[in-house]
Amino acid sequence: MTNAAGRLPGRLALLFVLLVPGLALAQQRTALVIGNGAYIAAPPLATPPTDARRIADMLRHDLGFDVLAPVLDGRLSDIDRALERFRHAAEGAEIALFFFAGYGMEVNGQNMLLPVGARLEDEGDVPRQTVPLERVLQAMRGARVKLVLLDACRDNPLAQRIVLASSGLSWWPNSW
Repeated sequence: MTNAAGRLPGRLALLFVLLVPGLALAQQRTALVIGNGAYIAAPPLATPPTDARRIADMLRHDLGFDVLAPVLDGRLSDIDRALERFRHAAEGAEIALFFFAGYGMEVNGQNMLLPVGARLEDEGDVPRQTVPLERVLQAMRGARVKLVLLDACRDNPLAQRIVLASSGLSWWPNSW
């Protein structure tokens, strides 16, 4: 692990202290942390699960958040279940925080988070196999303060596959 990655939680804690005065005084704080790296149809990402564990520990131990069980290398069904639990936990919370590390993409102006099992062959697969960021925001609507932190790689080979498929060009699935 690099030194920069090792300092991520400390830097995030400092950011909270500077940007959210009174954070230590907040009553109910809840968080959902997702770190996806073991992608099936895209190159794997090495650091998201480790980053997610560190962020979850920092939120729980240093900032007093109730952190739902972190989702590491989550499939769509795992993320769906976690978002439902998060929605219930965020209802009436002072602060709800969502952290995602992994692949993200934008399609038709909507930001989407990719589960590890996403296999996107064309644009029609996107709504069935990804998590719209809007869904995350809806899960947080019951909290007074909502914080969303995305460490998403948007240089996404799956997005390139969709563009090529939509244009009628061929794609070589194992070319990464």
